[in-house]
Amino acid sequence: REGYDPLRQALLDRCALGPSKPGSKVGGKQFAKAPGRLELHGLAEAERVAAALAGFDVHDAEVRDRIAAWLSVPLPPKRFANLARDLAAIGLSDSSSSHLARHVRARLRSSELRAEVGAEELQALARSYARPGEDEEDGS
Repeated sequence: REGYDPLRQALLDRCALGPSKPGSKVGGKQFAKAPGRLELHGLAEAERVAAALAGFDVHDAEVRDRIAAWLSVPLPPKRFANLARDLAAIGLSDSSSSHLARHVRARLRSSELRAEVGAEELQALARSYARPGEDEEDGS
């Protein structure tokens, strides 16, 4: 964690950790939304940060919660599953955010996600986002 602390403020100041809003400015970049186009500016950066935090087992609730806002955006199935997995690894769960966990559980039941993500991955995610005391098989 000592190696992470000096980087934390730069992540918060310069990285587009959460979904950008039309006309928002992050890291000196202005984002404008094209009509009818899903706004994914910053998603790749957020995915890299989440994967790095998960890989180094760094649990930073503020950074995690900013990145977790991406789970509310209609992401492609594999990107959604990968991001949900990395966020679960750094502490996102029903206990830390019941509304996002509920959203993840609902998305796990979608045919689109089931078709593109393997059953093992879906079960692992279901366990990670289960309500305390909930049987992991519920809702599958």
